[in-house]
Amino acid sequence: MGRGSYHRSVTTSGETFRAEVAQHLQQFVAEHVAKLEVTDADVSDWFATLADFVSGGKRTRAELVLLGWRAGAGQDPAPIVSTGAAMEMLQACALIHDDLIDRSDVRRGHPSVHRRMASAHTNRRWLGDPELFGGAAAVLLGDLALCWSDELFSSTRLTEAALGRARPVFEVMKSELVAGQYLDILVQARGEADLDTALQVAEYKSGHYSVRRPLEIGARLATSDEAVILGCERYGDEVGVAFQLRDDILGVFGDPAVTGKPAGDDLREGKRTALVVQALELAAPRDAARLEQALGSDALSPDRIKELRHVIQDCGALDAVEAMIDDRVGVALDALAQAPIPEDVTRDLVAMATRLTSRAT
Repeated sequence: MGRGSYHRSVTTSGETFRAEVAQHLQQFVAEHVAKLEVTDADVSDWFATLADFVSGGKRTRAELVLLGWRAGAGQDPAPIVSTGAAMEMLQACALIHDDLIDRSDVRRGHPSVHRRMASAHTNRRWLGDPELFGGAAAVLLGDLALCWSDELFSSTRLTEAALGRARPVFEVMKSELVAGQYLDILVQARGEADLDTALQVAEYKSGHYSVRRPLEIGARLATSDEAVILGCERYGDEVGVAFQLRDDILGVFGDPAVTGKPAGDDLREGKRTALVVQALELAAPRDAARLEQALGSDALSPDRIKELRHVIQDCGALDAVEAMIDDRVGVALDALAQAPIPEDVTRDLVAMATRLTSRAT
């Protein structure tokens, strides 16, 4: 898609911006697939899998780019629609790879990409192992999403000075995401973690790329005012970790009908989240041993999940993590109050903090 695709003015509402980003993503994928001139129907279906994937989601990262833009006194956000789309394409890369690493069968209530591609292999009676094929196809599709996120970012219609302020943050964001994912699987492989390590995973695997970096990028595209940028950074650091802590809770206590993922998935995957680490530290020795033994078992039944939930709740770990979330949101709101950010944007960021840390999905 060319730089001139968004000449019309759009409002600064999150709803409108999310819709603009969704449209931009679909047009971008369609145009790039057309440029490749692929005639193989099976390859076209592979591209369609990515188009379907980026059509879903809450577009939170894109909306945070908009909020950062507005925090820096940016006006018409039409030039940053492609930046929001870049955040969503990077998110697609992260989720596709994450589901494969975690062997998750479901995403947003539908088969994950590697499961969808494995099913295609089986249904079409192709040669070889469907699981290996599905995994390889998902890796490549995630790689494609990563490449396209970079292209979308580069197509932002702003001055070189503005892009020069934001580009280094985008580069760091990608590196943090990959390093955080590796730290996550490293902690699982070691089979142990303390609270500091669990919080570091929360920060780098999710908190920075989900909240801080999109908000900071939006702000840097709009302004060079370091006081505004610092306020966004401090807010983003705290809300980002709180966001992941809420995700940790949902990974154990979430309702599958709402989250779109099986109940207790984090326990089956053996995640050493802050919630689990706190439970292992606070639970009675016998209960802690039961939880430790259960972590990483694919065979956990719904009744066993329910039993482990009681262990985590009764020992006070759930309340402890809820308190961590409240504390971090409080620090984030204090940072907002001290930053020279317009009042209407501050109100929207307060609402966003609540939305990200009190959600059920």
